[in-house]
Amino acid sequence: MASVSRSAFADNAPAVPAIAVDDLHKRYGTVEVLKGIDFRAHDG
Repeated sequence: MASVSRSAFADNAPAVPAIAVDDLHKRYGTVEVLKGIDFRAHDG
């Protein structure tokens, strides 16, 4: 059985993040600790 590494598909795959967060806010009572954070995390 032939094996194909995951990296063989990496060049053809679209750059879609595994996790995407836009405009995240977090408060603890009246204290805002995150103010509109955006981030992307890609697989791997």
